[in-house]
Amino acid sequence: MVDALIPNRGDVIDTGYFATSSHWVDPSVLNEDYFAGVVSVSFSVFDPFTPPEDQPDANAGMRYHYVGLKKRVVHQNQEHWVLKDKNGLCQDLIKSLKLCLALTAKRNRWVNAVIKLESDFNFAEMDLCRLTNIYDSDSSDNKSQFSNTAKNLFDRMSSGHAIVLLTLTKLVETVEEKTLVLLDEPESHLHPPLLSAFTRALSELLVNRNGVAIIATHSPVVLQEVPKSCVSILRRTRLVLNVDPPENETFAENVGILTREVFGLEVSKSGFHDLLVRSVDEGKSYEEIEQEYQSQLGFEGKAILRSMIMIRDTQAGAEE
Repeated sequence: MVDALIPNRGDVIDTGYFATSSHWVDPSVLNEDYFAGVVSVSFSVFDPFTPPEDQPDANAGMRYHYVGLKKRVVHQNQEHWVLKDKNGLCQDLIKSLKLCLALTAKRNRWVNAVIKLESDFNFAEMDLCRLTNIYDSDSSDNKSQFSNTAKNLFDRMSSGHAIVLLTLTKLVETVEEKTLVLLDEPESHLHPPLLSAFTRALSELLVNRNGVAIIATHSPVVLQEVPKSCVSILRRTRLVLNVDPPENETFAENVGILTREVFGLEVSKSGFHDLLVRSVDEGKSYEEIEQEYQSQLGFEGKAILRSMIMIRDTQAGAEE
């Protein structure tokens, strides 16, 4: 998607393009100034994407920023990409924090984002908002006391909390009006409550800046935070890709229901579903199967098991 927006990243046949979508008129290519900037976020070590060089100058064209693990290194006139270590990510955070806290508007947006994250107990205990006071009281030119405090906090964080704080801080720094944020699988390092808090904080930041995001996710927790009008389900069969809207509302829906709707066929062929199918196919009764699992089936498992047995017995009766 980045290649479709940034100039000189390849032929349109290879990169694709962004277009309008309407039931009433044919799709048309978006104007070059439709988005003022792009921010791509990915912390996957397996991501094959090679990000362009950051381009922060609006006068030079489309602004672009990359937030992630990759770092460009030039050695003997050869360009290489390496992965940042934790210290490198910490330096990214400190630099971004200084830029955010130096400007009143960005400082306020950062504080609001952190307050949203404090629905997570660990973030609440960190009391990150105190960093604003430490920044203001640090009279040194390089804000050394502030930097040391931020580093100590970052070093004690789990990988998930560290990535969330770094990502949101970088987004507060880089997201301006009409910015498109591309976010790849934010659930990779986050437990569900923290993922939910992050999604809500991101949503409010984008509303404040009149920006939008495209999030690639396998998590129903992300779907819980957005209405179905903002969700598209992508299903690939070999080289054929289908895009469908959800049938039911996604915002504030039950995670189990969202999982079944979005991943339906895959879920029914994996995990405990597959184990129950095997037991039912062996012709066992409900009581026998429950005893087999030592009465440790949850409510949903019991309901699914009863349904499977009913379908099996109905089909058997029809064949006789």
